[in-house]
Parts: sequence; C-alpha cells; structure tokens
Amino acid sequence: MPIFGKPKYTIVKISKKKEMPDGLWTKCEGCGEIIYNKALEQNMKVCPKCNYHFVLGAQERIAMLLDEGSFEEREIIKF
Repeated sequence: MPIFGKPKYTIVKISKKKEMPDGLWTKCEGCGEIIYNKALEQNMKVCPKCNYHFVLGAQERIAMLLDEGSFEEREIIKF
C-alpha cells in the first residue's frame, strides 16, 4: 500500500479559450506550420519553413510587382 493514497476523484480545471479574431494565422499546406499572416506577406506568400508557395491572385501579384499607382487596368474589346 502506498504511503500517499490516490484521491478518489481527480479535479480537472478547464480554462476558457481566449477569443482570437479570424484571419490572423494561416496553416501551411506543405508542412502544416502555423504562420502569422503579416510574416507570410513579408515573405511574399512563401512558407519560411518549407518554402511552399501559396496561391497568389492576379491583383496580389500585380501589387507585388509594380509600384503603387503605376498600373491602370483597361478593358480590351475585340470585334
């Protein structure tokens, strides 16, 4: 028999999770790493751990490549 007996009941404390706004973190599809969105944007949408390249939309790619205000989108009409 042990000197200190096991308690009949175990008390488990459950803490409430803090509310966190959506859109602050992104999970890498390559390695599963959780990445802060500002760090991901500074790294041009490339995972710093595994070098996975996230998908860029057309507007994001244009904003990264050109100076602000130097691009004007125009509609081309062909007949």
